[in-house]
Amino acid sequence: MGMQVFEQSGAFRPSDWGLKAGDMLQIIAVGGGGGGNGSASYDSNDSGSRFDLFNIHKGGDAGKAGVEGGGYPGGGGAGYGGGGGGGGVAPNSPPSSGSNRGVIGNGNGGGAGEIKTAAHKLASLSAIAVTVGLGGKGAQVANRDDTTGANGGSSSFGSVVTAKGGIGGGAKNSGSYGGYGNHPTYYFTPGGGGGGDGGYVIGGPLQGGFGGRGDTPKIQLQGTTETGQTHTWTHLGESGTGTGGCGGAPAEDIEIAPGCIGGLPGRDGGPGHGVVIVCW
Repeated sequence: MGMQVFEQSGAFRPSDWGLKAGDMLQIIAVGGGGGGNGSASYDSNDSGSRFDLFNIHKGGDAGKAGVEGGGYPGGGGAGYGGGGGGGGVAPNSPPSSGSNRGVIGNGNGGGAGEIKTAAHKLASLSAIAVTVGLGGKGAQVANRDDTTGANGGSSSFGSVVTAKGGIGGGAKNSGSYGGYGNHPTYYFTPGGGGGGDGGYVIGGPLQGGFGGRGDTPKIQLQGTTETGQTHTWTHLGESGTGTGGCGGAPAEDIEIAPGCIGGLPGRDGGPGHGVVIVCW
């Protein structure tokens, strides 16, 4: 049995491997992952002619973590075709006279590329074109409309099989989403970005996983009603499932389940681009 792994586009030449017409091939194609969403705080006037951005949190490229920007970026999805982590969710600011303030973007993680399989019987020894999808870029938040990560590219083996690329971080895209942190009463509090959805690891299951949710504020009570109670807020990023990246959270509050395969909060997970694997 043999195997050729394509991490870049090229051509499969059966004669290079001593194959003959009638031999069977097994193919796994994985699309490139989608880039993560970004987020930013804004300050504008009533007419909308001024729209200033600050607290900018850029999304991560496919497989990479969201970019630190004062918040808590999500981790990238591991494996081929893993999604990018979402940038931390920007904090809101209280309104002021003559000024409108708020937040654009949601810090969602990017979706993973499709994982498709196929069997192919060689009709001839002609070369077969192989396309490997690139990973999508994370949102750069250069303006008010630039908060969504780019889609990943499709991967294919001739006309036999095509795996679509992952969708750039969108609203609860593929189970990956940005986190809490912008409760209307919690001004100046940033939130965690969602982890990128997980991609394919050679030899692993033919499925990736979902990125973890960004920081989830939880209140902890210490003491008793007799001695007095102390309320402490912690922000816990959730682990991704399978190869999914972990959701972002402050370093001092990170709680990660053992065995997290995807990128830890703020850490890269995998290459992001797709892959085509040919076995015989």
